[in-house]
Amino acid sequence: MNFKFNNSHTLRNSSGVTLAELLISLAIISLVIFSIINFYSTNLLNNSKELKRSQLYYRAVEEMESIIAKDYSSSELRALNTSSSNIKFIDDGKYLLKVKVESIDPRTGISPEIYPITIEEAPLLKKITISAVNLEDAEYPQKARQIDLVRYISP
Repeated sequence: MNFKFNNSHTLRNSSGVTLAELLISLAIISLVIFSIINFYSTNLLNNSKELKRSQLYYRAVEEMESIIAKDYSSSELRALNTSSSNIKFIDDGKYLLKVKVESIDPRTGISPEIYPITIEEAPLLKKITISAVNLEDAEYPQKARQIDLVRYISP
């Protein structure tokens, strides 16, 4: 043990830690641990949001691919492309999808006033729009994410 004299000529052990030093070191360690926990919790929250967005996107892509896989002149695709209703809603319990099929005049890029009745009358371009939203986000519309996919197909 090292003993030394201070100004008041009393003996003091200089190898110990004072209470003030201990409190300062605990405060610094607490700040470091709090920063690390905050960093990881923020990243976990962001990863969770990105996972939900990715799942929503892949669900919309899945629906788009199922429509594109159909024959251009299929009755199912023509049923979506009528003047009375060219929108179909799909609620699979987790996602709400809106499918819209429009005939587009390739020369003007706009939908004709009168929808074609037969495939021979149809322009050679269809615009397919898929909008998807996660039903879990319906409780918090300000946080809800919507994915919109647009694809043009021709025979």
